[in-house]
Amino acid sequence: MTDSPLVPDGCLAVTCAKVGDLPLPPLEPRALTPGQVRTLKNVLDRLPRFHQHKSRRRSAVGELHGHARPLRDRAIVHILLGTGLRREELVNLDLDQITPNIPQELRAAKKAKISGV
Repeated sequence: MTDSPLVPDGCLAVTCAKVGDLPLPPLEPRALTPGQVRTLKNVLDRLPRFHQHKSRRRSAVGELHGHARPLRDRAIVHILLGTGLRREELVNLDLDQITPNIPQELRAAKKAKISGV
């Protein structure tokens, strides 16, 4: 025998015990309810007001902060809600994967098609 506390199967003789599976519920995909989606879209409609300057010193009413991108943020959330894309897929999305893929036509379009994701 050696002085090692390990037994032949590699476990510590004192601390190794047979542990069974934990009684966890099965994993189920979760999705937003229609009410939650509606609430999220309502919050998105308030984004431009959220990014407006609120100080009294500003003379231009409705001027947005320099870092504000409310339309971009709104578009990102609508794409995520409407397509089920993951964050990485959205970040790696290229203009060539969207039809129409010309920015002016895309702004005017009611619907767009995403392919090759």
